[in-house]
Amino acid sequence: MSVNEHCYYKVNIDISNALNPNWRMPLPTGNYGIWAPRARDIFSQDWLDYTASLGLHFGHALLFYRGPNTTSKEAHVDTAADSKSFIGFALNWVIGGRNSHMNWFKMPGLEAATAVKDTTSKVPYTTFQFKDLEYVESCSIFDDITLVRTDIPHSITMGNEKRWCISARMIKGFDMPWHSAVQYFRTKNLLVERT
Repeated sequence: MSVNEHCYYKVNIDISNALNPNWRMPLPTGNYGIWAPRARDIFSQDWLDYTASLGLHFGHALLFYRGPNTTSKEAHVDTAADSKSFIGFALNWVIGGRNSHMNWFKMPGLEAATAVKDTTSKVPYTTFQFKDLEYVESCSIFDDITLVRTDIPHSITMGNEKRWCISARMIKGFDMPWHSAVQYFRTKNLLVERT
């Protein structure tokens, strides 16, 4: 796989004090949940100041919950609520979810899109059926913050442990195409290069 096809990179960002000490995880009802807390609610001010010093300005997070063995039934692309354009990237880390992984697929023609689904969060999904997709790669994301590509179809394969994913999202207007985001993190010396 060429470096231009990579869909994730580990990054050199300390998340040891990322969560606001007053933050409490929501109580899921069922095996799936998605929430969109404001950055200042879920993240500590110290961490927001630290990441701002790195040139990263977060507006909110997406918080995903999946119960054990609740693998995605379709792939999706993160889609901006206002413009319906695709969102290029996010910074994710996971609590729990051992034996789970994130999968990416090549973008088919948009005629393969099955729906734009509104979720209970700020980001609707454009969905795709697996039969219409070609696999690219996978990554197990745990407690290492990871730059992930969100503008092509992706999904989650679950193991037998519940999974919380914290997905830090930039302020409005800071989104950029995936390859530009990779270069931005590279110029900030935050990217852990892959071979």
